[in-house]
Amino acid sequence: MHISELKAKNFRLLKDIDIELNSGMNIFFGPNAQGKTTLLEAIRLISTGRSFITNTLKEIITFENDHFFLKANILQNYLPVEIKFGFGESKKIIQVNSKPLKNLSDLIGIVDSVLFVPDDFNLVTGSPEIKRRYIDIQLSQAKNEYLENLKAYNKVLKNRNALLKNRNYNKNEMQTWTEELLKYGTLIIMERKKSVSNLNKFANEYLSIISGNKENLKIDYKTIGDIETDANIKNQFRILMEKTHQSEQKLGFTLIGPHKDNLEFYINNINAKKFASRGQLKSISIALKFAEADNLKLLKGYYPLFLFDDIFSELDETRKDNILSFIKEEQQTIIVSTNHNRFVSQSNKKDCCIFEMSNGKISLNSR
Repeated sequence: MHISELKAKNFRLLKDIDIELNSGMNIFFGPNAQGKTTLLEAIRLISTGRSFITNTLKEIITFENDHFFLKANILQNYLPVEIKFGFGESKKIIQVNSKPLKNLSDLIGIVDSVLFVPDDFNLVTGSPEIKRRYIDIQLSQAKNEYLENLKAYNKVLKNRNALLKNRNYNKNEMQTWTEELLKYGTLIIMERKKSVSNLNKFANEYLSIISGNKENLKIDYKTIGDIETDANIKNQFRILMEKTHQSEQKLGFTLIGPHKDNLEFYINNINAKKFASRGQLKSISIALKFAEADNLKLLKGYYPLFLFDDIFSELDETRKDNILSFIKEEQQTIIVSTNHNRFVSQSNKKDCCIFEMSNGKISLNSR
């Protein structure tokens, strides 16, 4: 799968671009504040329906304009796909092959992508919410059923919490919402458990190579109690909900479930959040991203797009070279950087295009 052509109009600094992308490696270089990260933002928006920079689409519109427009032509399993995404006057227009989509989430799973940005060490050190979102995005891209179960769970959770805030709630209604929470929550936990297991395997292999066989990684999935086997997840979930129900009544919200899940990372059996260096944190984050791509390949049969922003800062030369060796020719990779010299040798080895960016304009430097 790859994007063959991308158009953007009034998208931040990208006032009017139309570029043809290579199916392999694409490198965009230039000084800071020239639109490089904005380019990745546009592609990620088409992929997931969300910006990784802002929650407000209006902020994306180029100054003194009233709308933005994106169009991407994609080749997916040898079949052409056209995505259009427009926003203006507080209205979104999203089309896939000229067919309108109702919701932003409907884009998820059409153009899969893996994104790395400089602050992704928050995957290791950040809040449980950040870590849950990381797992949820990749599983939602891989399995539409997971996305639907997640939306259903969040809806049930909202209704159950609203009921808990009413101390005179109907017990039968509470039981109904609790059973629904158990149903969807169990399905989510089962999928997350399998996904984290695969991520752990792949990411450990990548980190070992990045570090020159000096570091290993363990990912600990923190969820409800002891769930060594799938068979006891729902039963364990039910028991814990019964134990905490009295506290829930006092507090007015649900205390147990996948909305409380967390991930903990250990490097050489030491808590990475507490003791890893910034270089190690970045190495773990990069290993996780390559593992995410392998996980999506395992589930869907093809690699996602790879979007890299400032991948090499805070890493030594050996780690940089090892990371470059991971990039696969059959995987479309888009890298933005202030300096393209490190990639010149790669352009001789792989199918590669190098673009220069200046003030939101893009020119082909070499092919």
